[in-house]
Amino acid sequence: MAVTVVAVTSGTTGAGTISTPIATAFPADWKPGDHAVLFGHSSGTALTLTPSAGWPAPPAPTWPVAEGSNSRLYAWVRQLQAGDTPPTLTPSGAITCGWTMVVLRGGDSIAQVAVSTAASSPLTLPTLTGVAAGSMLVAAAHCRVGSGTIPTTVALDAVAYTSAAPWSTSRPTANANIRAAAGTRLIGLAGTYGGEQVTSDVTGSMIGALVAVSAAATGTDAALAATLPALAATIAAGASGHGSIAAVLPALTGAASGESNGRSNLAVALPALAGQFAGDAVADVAAAAVLPALTGAIAGQADASASLVGVLPALRASVTAADGRPVLRGKAGLGVRTGAGASAGLRAGPTARGSV
Repeated sequence: MAVTVVAVTSGTTGAGTISTPIATAFPADWKPGDHAVLFGHSSGTALTLTPSAGWPAPPAPTWPVAEGSNSRLYAWVRQLQAGDTPPTLTPSGAITCGWTMVVLRGGDSIAQVAVSTAASSPLTLPTLTGVAAGSMLVAAAHCRVGSGTIPTTVALDAVAYTSAAPWSTSRPTANANIRAAAGTRLIGLAGTYGGEQVTSDVTGSMIGALVAVSAAATGTDAALAATLPALAATIAAGASGHGSIAAVLPALTGAASGESNGRSNLAVALPALAGQFAGDAVADVAAAAVLPALTGAIAGQADASASLVGVLPALRASVTAADGRPVLRGKAGLGVRTGAGASAGLRAGPTARGSV
């Protein structure tokens, strides 16, 4: 199962400083079992923020993260329980600060955390390696100014992240102010992520954090495992000269049976693949009866296995006929090539149309 975003909430100390506990807020539709990542952005050399009990800082690095003498970033996490109330943040003195809470569903644990700093814009977010498919990245960043113009923009990479709940304090410009932003990114393919730039329209002290929340296991997709052998059999029996497909599909079946991490977007590609089989005279027409059931099995279950991505390139390579003719003749949307040595374009890359 892939991690999803429930909502993002935020708040600030506004036009002044606060020395009493600062209230935060849960989104209205949070549920027990959701994961909350709470960021605190503050200005002050010796001032600290302390959350309510039960909100520990994530492992590594040392919190708070500092840039210069006055810019600070905190983070705390919690898997929410029935009866929970939003935490408060207690300052050690009169403080200028704000907070952002990102609540996620379907998460298993905080897998990785990294931070970065910059004395001025732009800030480069840290890089995380080995991020699993189905994980959610949570990015947070701020720009703190000691005085002068308050930043109106702290912008995450709009292609990589879905941004939410930007905010800024609003003290008179003779005083310090902070602007912060947060964003999320669902990971489709396992790999290395981060390294994007965060920009501010005003020069100031910048700090960023990147948190990877791994997806919870959902167990075997039994319906998918039951359907794939039938698909292998119908193609092997009906597509003369294309029996090599049958050699790959058992591995695909095993991947679905033995793994649990989500690849629900496989359901997006399979209806188009079913249409290819149904409409192409070279292909096994009988497969058209099985592929919609396969599509339904994936769409109706919790999610298919992330390891399918590793098997599909082999499936793609295997569908070339022995005489050099492609099993599936070219149609729009699947990247199918025609001609000698061509093969069905089930590309595993994140930018492929109809990709898996």
